[in-house]
Amino acid sequence: MLVKGSGFHLDLLLIVVLGGSSALFGLPWMAAATVRSVTHVNALTVMSKAVAPGDKPRIQEVKEQRVTGLLVAIMVGLSIVIGDLLRQIPLAVLFGIFLYMGVMSLNGIQLTERMMLLLMPPKYHPDHTYVRKVRTLRMHLFTCIQLVCLAVLWAVMSTQASLAFPFVLILTIPVKMCVLRRIFTVREMACLDADDAEPKFDERECHDEYSEMHMPVKGVDLALERLNSHAGIQHHFLYFRSITKSDIEPGFGVSYVYHHFYFKATKCQKGTVDSASCQFRNDRPLIDCAVCYKTFQGEIEPDPKPHVHCIHKPALTEEMKAGRVEHCNRMAYSSGAPTLLASSGN
Repeated sequence: MLVKGSGFHLDLLLIVVLGGSSALFGLPWMAAATVRSVTHVNALTVMSKAVAPGDKPRIQEVKEQRVTGLLVAIMVGLSIVIGDLLRQIPLAVLFGIFLYMGVMSLNGIQLTERMMLLLMPPKYHPDHTYVRKVRTLRMHLFTCIQLVCLAVLWAVMSTQASLAFPFVLILTIPVKMCVLRRIFTVREMACLDADDAEPKFDERECHDEYSEMHMPVKGVDLALERLNSHAGIQHHFLYFRSITKSDIEPGFGVSYVYHHFYFKATKCQKGTVDSASCQFRNDRPLIDCAVCYKTFQGEIEPDPKPHVHCIHKPALTEEMKAGRVEHCNRMAYSSGAPTLLASSGN
C-alpha cells in the first residue's frame, strides 16, 4: 500500500486533465508507457533481505518520490534539441533495451508463470497460492482459456479489423462474468484471477489452507502430534504450506498417501489449545515434514506403521530426502500398490 496515496491520485488527475486539454488543441493523446512504467516501479521497490529460511522476500517499501519522474520528463524534453546525438545510437541498441524491459516486466505476471507450468511436472511446481489451492488440470484449463483469448486479441490487432480491438477487449468482461464463473468455482477464480503480487484469501497468521484446502489432514495432525511431543520444542507449531502431495487408490477403500509440507513456529507456547490467535514468527526456521501412510475407509492403518520424518529445513540433506522417498516407496511396493510418488499434485 502506498504511503503517499494522495500524491498518486493527484498524478492521475493531472494526466486525465492534460490528456483532455491536448485533444482540444489538436495535440495527440498521451499514450501509456506500460513497460517503462513497470520497470520504473520495479527499480524503486525495496525487497526485504532478513528473512527466515524458507520464506520469500517481501516488498518492504516503494521509494515514493518525484525526482526520477521529473528527470525522465526533462530528458524527454531535451530529446528535441539533441536529436543529432540520439541518431548516433544504433537502432539495435534501442530495440535491445525495449526488449529487455519487456521481458523483465513479465516477471511476476501469473499468466506467464502458469504458461511455464504447462511444461513442468507437478512435483516441481513452485509454492504459489494458485498451485496449492487449485487442482493442476483445472489450473491448466484456465491458462489455456486465457491463451485463446490472448490469441484472439492478437489476431484482431494484427488485421484490418484492428479498429474493433477495444470492443473485442471489452468482450473479455462478459467472458469472465458469464463463462468462466460457470466453469470455475468462486474459490478457484479468487486464486487464478487474483492480484499477481499478493496471496489472496484470509491467509492471516495461522489461517491458511489447512482449514480451506482438500488435503490429507490426518497425516498433518499425526506429524504435529509427534513434533509437539519432542522435548526440544518450546513453541507451538502450525501447518504452513504444502509442497508435494500424492494420493493413489488401488481399490477396496484402500489409499496410500504421501505428503510433504512445512510447519512454522508461532509466538504461542507449546501446548496452546486455542491456536486461532497465534501469530507466526519469522525468526525460526521452518520444519520440513514428510509423512506416508496407508488408509482404509479414510482412517490411518497401523500396519504398515505410518512414516513421519520432520526436521529443521536448513538441516535437511539430499540423503535424508532420498531416504524418505525410498521408505515410502517400499511401503507401497510391499503392499502391491504403485509407487507413492507416481502421481503427485493438488
